[in-house]
Amino acid sequence: MNASAVTIRRARPSDADAIAGLASQLGYSAEPSAAADRLSRVLARSDQEFLVADHEERPVGWIHMLVSEYVEAEAFVVIGGLVVDREYRNQGIGRRLL
Repeated sequence: MNASAVTIRRARPSDADAIAGLASQLGYSAEPSAAADRLSRVLARSDQEFLVADHEERPVGWIHMLVSEYVEAEAFVVIGGLVVDREYRNQGIGRRLL
C-alpha cells in the first residue's frame, strides 16, 4: 500500500470510535463516548480542523489542528494530535495529513 491509496477527509462524528482506537495505540485511553463528545465540540469550532486518513473506507490516521494567535505573532497552526495506525506507518500517510 502506498500513501496515494489513502483519502484525506474531514472527520465525522461517526469516526469517534476509530479515532479513540488509534489514540490508544499511542497510550491514550479515551472511552468512545467521551471521544465522541469531544470530537463533536471540536468539529463545531471554526478555529480547529480534524482530518482523517482513510484506506479502503477505514480510518488509518488522523490529525487535529488548531489555529492560534498571539499579539506578537501572526496566526499559526498548532498540531494537537497526529497518529497513524501502526500497521500503516512509514508509508507517507502522516506526511499526507500534514
